Amino acid sequence: MATSSRPIDLFWAPSWETLYQSYFHELSAESVVTRWQKIDLVVAILVAITASGSAIAGWSLWSEPGWKTLWVAIAGGAALISAVHGAAAIPTRIKEQEEIRRKFSGLRTGLQTFRQELTLGVDGDAARKEYHELRRKFEESVANSRRDMALTENLQLLVQNRVDKILKGEAKSGT
Repeated sequence: MATSSRPIDLFWAPSWETLYQSYFHELSAESVVTRWQKIDLVVAILVAITASGSAIAGWSLWSEPGWKTLWVAIAGGAALISAVHGAAAIPTRIKEQEEIRRKFSGLRTGLQTFRQELTLGVDGDAARKEYHELRRKFEESVANSRRDMALTENLQLLVQNRVDKILKGEAKSGT
C-alpha cells in the first residue's frame, strides 16, 4: 500500500499531538495563575484587615470577652500567611506562569492556523518548514517552563478534561 505524500496526510496527526500538548500547557498555566491569584487576594485582604489602621478597630473588640483571643489569632494568622506569601514569591510565580500561558497560547494559535492551511492545501516544503518551526517553538517553550507546585495531579486531570472537551472532534482528518 502506497503512503500519501500530501502535506495534510503527513502533518495532520503530528500537528494534532503538538496542538494538544500546547493547549494542555496553556490551560495548566492559566489554572495555576488562577490558583495563585486567589491566594494572593486572600492574603492581601487579611493583611489589610489586620494592618495598623484596622488594628484600631480590633482594639475595640479586645474589651469584649473572647474577641481579644479571636483578634490575636486573626492578626497572628495574617502575619504568618503574609510571611509564607513572601517566601513563596507568589507575585513572581503569577508572572512566570502568565508568561508560560502566553507562549503556549501563541503556539496553540500558530498550530491551529497551520492545520487550517493544511486543509486549504499548502505546499509540502512550506508545510514541512512551518511544522518544524512550530515544533522548535514547542520544545523551547517546554524547556523554558518551570513546573509549579500549584499544578497538582488533580488540577492536571481537570485541565486534561477541559482540553479534551475543547478539542473534541479536532483530531479528525481535515480531508
